[in-house]
Amino acid sequence: MLLEQILPGGEQHHFASTMLGHFGKLNTQLKSVGTYPTLGHQLDRFCTRGWGSVEAWTLWQAWADSKFFSPAERRKLDEVEPFDEWEEFALFGSHYCLIHAKTKAGEVKVAGQTPAVVEIPSEPLTVLFDGISGQKGQRRFAAAMALPEQGAAVNVMGLGTKTRLQSCDIYSYGQGSKARELAFGEGGPSSRMCHTLTDLGDGRVLLAGGRSGPASPMKDCWLFDKSAGAWSKTHDLPAPLYRHSVVSLRRDGLALLAGGRGATSAGSAEFLVYVPQEGWVVCEVVGDEKPLAVYGAALGLREDSDSPAGILAGGLKDGVITNQLLTWELDISGLKVRGCLSRKIEL
Repeated sequence: MLLEQILPGGEQHHFASTMLGHFGKLNTQLKSVGTYPTLGHQLDRFCTRGWGSVEAWTLWQAWADSKFFSPAERRKLDEVEPFDEWEEFALFGSHYCLIHAKTKAGEVKVAGQTPAVVEIPSEPLTVLFDGISGQKGQRRFAAAMALPEQGAAVNVMGLGTKTRLQSCDIYSYGQGSKARELAFGEGGPSSRMCHTLTDLGDGRVLLAGGRSGPASPMKDCWLFDKSAGAWSKTHDLPAPLYRHSVVSLRRDGLALLAGGRGATSAGSAEFLVYVPQEGWVVCEVVGDEKPLAVYGAALGLREDSDSPAGILAGGLKDGVITNQLLTWELDISGLKVRGCLSRKIEL
């Protein structure tokens, strides 16, 4: 077991101490973990004892390494039992390691390390966080929206401690703020997780897709009227999706959707634009570079562009995090939307 791999600071140590506490309760203490808490310590452990060639992986790195699994083999496993607990898998897998040591002289390395990152122009950003007192909502894979007129933020549906929830937690801003739970009642979206909520900028918020189980994606979409506090049904997605990414284009109620995962383990390579009057329009993707079919990617909109443009970064493909970083630009003429992929940056 390893103590420090993914999470920084106190959160990392809290998770590790919880795992170690579990082994302690079973009276099966891992007595070496304090002496060898990282992959680097494990390498030194073998190198200083005469092993000539040592390689080390976390189990999460081994999962992504072609030495152990091919993309086809990872997809095949999903056919045996659909899986979508990637965050937990990455977290737990990064706390265990696999060591391959030989007496014959050779390389000493941590396998599966990410190559040096290409320098990409960026600007520093300062973000300040304030704590919220009172009840803390216990839900994962929910989606959040802001209600600035009410001085509140809402975390909608997701997975609770035992089941998926058809409710939300409302957090009020300011001193002594508290969270309270609010049920949606009849006539709104059903319980789900891995959905998206996108503020369209016209007083409405678009809820798109989501899933119940890993093999049960949803295609229904809803609009939340912030002034009325009510849901209304809108155009369904062309196909069920979850772990997709959506960003408001900040004009005429339009929104762009990228990627996502459907009824199979493969990701979606489609770009869709939500047009309130028509529904979801499939973009024609042009350009020399074609985006990978990913799910769980980050989608962003540029503030300094006359036409809708932004970036698409990361995401999962075949159960492995990709290093894809794309810029996109939309050519909009009336209600005809054409996606134009203008640039690709390899990390």
